[in-house]
Amino acid sequence: MSLNQPSTNTQLPEAFPTEPTSTSPTATADRIEWLDASRGIACVLVLILHFYHTVLLAVTPYWLGKPITGEGTLADTLALIGNQLPNNVYLSLVQWILGYWDIGKIGVLIFFLISGFVIPMSLLRPRKKPLVTFALSRFFRLYPVYWLSVFLMCIVWTVFPVEGIHWTWGQLLVNITMLQKFVGVADINGVAWTLQIELIFYTLCAALFAFKLIRNTKAIVSLWGLLLLGGIGFAALKHFKGIYMPVALPMGLSYMVLGYLSRSVLLKNEAPLVKPITFWGLIGITLGVVGLVSYWGYAEDFSRYLTTYVLAILAYFMAQVVLVKPANALKTLGKISYSIYLFHPAVGGVFLFPLVGYLAPSIANYPLILFGFIVVALLITIGFSYLTYKYIEEPAIALGRKYITKANQ
Repeated sequence: MSLNQPSTNTQLPEAFPTEPTSTSPTATADRIEWLDASRGIACVLVLILHFYHTVLLAVTPYWLGKPITGEGTLADTLALIGNQLPNNVYLSLVQWILGYWDIGKIGVLIFFLISGFVIPMSLLRPRKKPLVTFALSRFFRLYPVYWLSVFLMCIVWTVFPVEGIHWTWGQLLVNITMLQKFVGVADINGVAWTLQIELIFYTLCAALFAFKLIRNTKAIVSLWGLLLLGGIGFAALKHFKGIYMPVALPMGLSYMVLGYLSRSVLLKNEAPLVKPITFWGLIGITLGVVGLVSYWGYAEDFSRYLTTYVLAILAYFMAQVVLVKPANALKTLGKISYSIYLFHPAVGGVFLFPLVGYLAPSIANYPLILFGFIVVALLITIGFSYLTYKYIEEPAIALGRKYITKANQ
C-alpha cells in the first residue's frame, strides 16, 4: 500500500450525490442538510487518520535511525516503530484512539450509507431515458475531477518521489477508466478503490431499475442477504483456507443497501420499503454477521473491525437527530467532500510528508507541533478542494445536465 492509500484500507467512497430529496424534513430545495453535514464530518475523520499516518511515516526514519518505504498500513507503521515511539501522553492518547477505533473506516461506512440513501432514488425521477440520465449524471459527477486527481498524483510522485511508490504510462491509461482494480492494475490515486465499489453499486441499482425491482422489497432484502453471505464466504476463505478475498466489498455494499432501506425509517412522506421493526431487525442481523466476519476475516484486529462497523451505524442515525440544523461550515464541507477525498493524498505528498520529514529532528518529539501540521494540511486540503469544486466539479455537473436535457427531449 502506498503513502497515498489509506492507512488501514479506509478511504472515502464516492458517496457525494447532489440529488435533491425534498421529502426529507430537513431538506433544502436541493439538498438534505444533515446528510451534507455528515459527509463533512466523515471526510474530516478520514483526513485525520490519513494525515496522522503520513506524519508517522515522515518521522519514523528519525526515530528508527534508518529509512523506510511508503508501504504499509497505520498498524504496520506503529509495529515498525515499536517501543521507539516517544513516551508522550498526547501521542499515546492518539495512538489509542486511532488504534482501537478506525475513524477512517467509520467515515467510509457513513458515506456508504449515505450513498445508499440517495443513489437508488435518483433513478425514479420522471425522465424519458432514466438509465441514460443516470449514467450521464454519474459520469459527469465522478470522472472529470477524478481525472485531475490522477494526473496530479502522477506529478506529485514524480516531483516528490517516495521509495516504493511509482507509476507508469500504461497504468495511467488504465486508471483513467476508473476500472483498474477490475483488471488487476494498481491505483495511482490510492483512494480510487472505493469509487470502484461505488461503480458496482451503481450497476446493481441500474439492473434493479431495468428489471423493475428498484422498489421491490423482496428483491432489495434478498440483495442485502446475498451480500452478507458473500461477506461470510470471503471471510471463511481467509480464515480456513488462507485465501485472501476482498471482504470489504460485499460488506460495504450491504451497508449501501441498508442506507437505501433506511429511508423507510428516516422519511415519513415516502412509501416505505420495509416496516421500521423489520429494518431494525436487519440492522441487528447485519451487525451479527459483522461480528462473524470480523472474527474470521480480521482475527488479528477483531475488536477494531467490529467496533468500527457498529459505531458507523450509530453515527449515521445520530446525525439525523443531532445535525437537524447544521452549521454552514459543515454543509460546505459536505458539498466539497468528493474533492477533499480525492485531493488530500496530494496535500499529504506535497506538503505534509516532505515538510515533516525535513523538520523531524527538531519536532519529532513534540506531538503538538506534529498535530499542528495535520491541522494546516487539513485547511490546505479544504481550500484547494473548494477551488476544484467551484471550477471543476460544478461546471462538469452543469455540462452533464445539458447532455441529460438533450437526451430526454
